Amino acid sequence: MYSIYQNKYANKLHLNIIRVRYAEDYMLIDNDFAIRLNTNGNYDEANDLITFKLYLFLGCLITHNGLKDETLTLDTKTLLKVLKISKKKHIISSMEYLKSIEFKYIYYKGKNKANKWLVEERVCKIIEDYSSSKGIIQIRFNKGYFQLLGNNHLTLKISPKLFELDIKNYHHSLFMGFRILLHKQVSFNKTFKNTLSVKEIVKYCSSLPTYDETKKQKQTTRGIITPFENNLNYVSKELSFKWQYAVAITTYNSFINNKIIFESNN
Repeated sequence: MYSIYQNKYANKLHLNIIRVRYAEDYMLIDNDFAIRLNTNGNYDEANDLITFKLYLFLGCLITHNGLKDETLTLDTKTLLKVLKISKKKHIISSMEYLKSIEFKYIYYKGKNKANKWLVEERVCKIIEDYSSSKGIIQIRFNKGYFQLLGNNHLTLKISPKLFELDIKNYHHSLFMGFRILLHKQVSFNKTFKNTLSVKEIVKYCSSLPTYDETKKQKQTTRGIITPFENNLNYVSKELSFKWQYAVAITTYNSFINNKIIFESNN
C-alpha cells in the first residue's frame, strides 16, 4: 500500500494537475487557488494518464521519505516496471509537464483577535529540475511543493492496483479511482462517505466528451454514459467495491445530476 500526503491545499493540486491542460489559457482559477501550465514547456507528447501516474508515484515516494530529501534518484527500469510504462520517453515528456506546473493557493494561518482569518498567498512548482543519464533519473523538487504537502501531514492511502490499471482500454479509470479513493478517505467519518455525485467524477475525467460535443450527433449515451459506466465497472472490480446509481437513469440529465453509491467488498 502506498500513501501520499494530502490536505485541503494539496488536494486541489492533486485533482486539477491534468485538468488544467484543457482549461482556457491553460489556467484554472478558483476562490482560493489557481493552477497554471506554462505553455513554453516541452510536454506536447505527454500522456495525461502516464503523467498522473508519475505524479502520484513520485508523491508517494517523497511522502514515504517524510519530505526529508528534496532530491530523488530513481532507476529508470524500475520506474517503468512499477508504472507499467513501456518507453522512457513517456517518463521524460511527463516530467516536462510536471516541471511546467505552477500552483498558487491561499494559506489560512489562523484567526486574529477580531476573529478574522489571517491569510497569505503561497506559490510553488512541483519539479525544480531533473536529469536523466545511464539508466538513472534524478529529480529535484521545489521547496514550496514540500511545504504544500507538509501541511498537516495527513496521508491518502493508495492501492498499488491504481498504478496497474489498464489505462489503454479504460482511459478514465485512473482519474475515477483516485477521485473515489480521495473522497472515501477524506470523508471517512461523514454520512456521505459512500456517496459521490456523477458531476464530481466526470469533472476530473478530462478526455470524456462534453454534452455539447455529443448532443449534435445524438450520441450522449454512447459518448458519455456508456464509457462512464464501463470505466466505473472496471475500476470498481480492480479496487474491490460495488456501485449503483442513487436513482435510475432515463435521460442525460438524470445521469449527470445523479449520485453514485459505493459499497466496499471487504
